[in-house]
Amino acid sequence: EVPRVHDVLGKREADSDKNRQLHDIVNAREELLPAFTKRPVFAPLLDDAHEQKGEKHGEQCRLNAGETRELPIHKRLCTLIETLRNMQDWWYVETKNYIILSNLKPRFRVMIQELQVNIEAMRSFYQRVIPPAGELQGIGVVRVFNEPEEYERYVPADCRWTFGLWLPDRQELVVRRVEWGDSQDQRRMVLKAVYHEACHQYLYYAMNRQHPAAWFNEGHASLFENASIHDGEVTIGEDEERLKIWREMIKGGAVNLSALLRMSYVDFYAPDEPTRHANYTAAWALAYYLRRGAPLDKTSPYASIPDRYVEALGRLKDPDRATAAAF
Repeated sequence: EVPRVHDVLGKREADSDKNRQLHDIVNAREELLPAFTKRPVFAPLLDDAHEQKGEKHGEQCRLNAGETRELPIHKRLCTLIETLRNMQDWWYVETKNYIILSNLKPRFRVMIQELQVNIEAMRSFYQRVIPPAGELQGIGVVRVFNEPEEYERYVPADCRWTFGLWLPDRQELVVRRVEWGDSQDQRRMVLKAVYHEACHQYLYYAMNRQHPAAWFNEGHASLFENASIHDGEVTIGEDEERLKIWREMIKGGAVNLSALLRMSYVDFYAPDEPTRHANYTAAWALAYYLRRGAPLDKTSPYASIPDRYVEALGRLKDPDRATAAAF
């Protein structure tokens, strides 16, 4: 299916005909991705399976004067898109399982095209590695900010140091464009942040809106952010920067995996940057070993820990007790 790109016009004068209120949200911005076809702004965002089951997620929205249809879309998404009408330069694009909102400029269109394809490949990869507890519901919302200041105003004050964030309260994955480096550096950092935060987003829905322990959640997100995607195939590489830090931690006797397994999110996101980097590095190293090292030894008892953790979390509904059960 051809992805749909939609642009939202600036604020207009109120239309006296309320039946055309939603219709004022406009069609595609041709200079952004001219090859994409124009579609109504409220085109279906859920897959055909939902429609075949007769699920009704939408409400009656006017497409044209005198024309209505019930759309298979969550009311929250309908409202979300409606809010874009008064946000200058913002647009959105749909994929099968995601809606991407952004105010990135047309010069980033290649990156957006790549993101549309790769985020679906990553979702399939997450599902293969960590199967969901049940059928996944809903659409993933991704918001990409063009300006760092916009991102910092949008996220909580204590998270302004981040490049990306999963906001479960808003059910949005948000990332910002970095200002340093050339276009390839900026593309790499945006995609890396999306892969990381999309893992958090996936785990939230796959585990029935439960938050897994920090070691599991951040460890897997840090592992998967190093993905390379070619022809839809995902491969996970090493993180050279974290590997360097990990070796220094081992050399300095700073590795404490027992503390990591018990660590809360507050402690994990330490206010001082060196401690925070060390926590991310330790979580990455543990996830890397459990997913790539332990399976090489068929007699290793550690290879099954991730699956045991997922099962225990679903059964116990407690991330710390699930950790104890898995180990």
